[in-house]
Amino acid sequence: MKKILFTTFFVLVLTLSTAFAAPFVVSDPQPGATKIILLINGLETPQFPAQPDGSILYDLVDLAEGDFIIKAMAGNLWGWSGWSLPLEDTKVLPNPPKNLRVSGEPSGGNP
Repeated sequence: MKKILFTTFFVLVLTLSTAFAAPFVVSDPQPGATKIILLINGLETPQFPAQPDGSILYDLVDLAEGDFIIKAMAGNLWGWSGWSLPLEDTKVLPNPPKNLRVSGEPSGGNP
């Protein structure tokens, strides 16, 4: 039984860590914020909805590898905040797998 629980836990952790491996821009909750605009390397994103608690969750999957600067602005029915302080970071893609080897050993069935 312990082996099954451990295996289930391991698969769950592996799945969650893989699902959230992409870089995201996130923020603390901003009560009352309903919409967000980001300024990424000087270019504004289209307006997108804030999370239910007013926070930001924005996937940087389309951002090119390299240095970037991001600012955010939150809004609601009554207007927009000012731009946030800049976030400066670098997007680095992981290296692809190397030196994959295959063998022609039989798998236990009849050759």
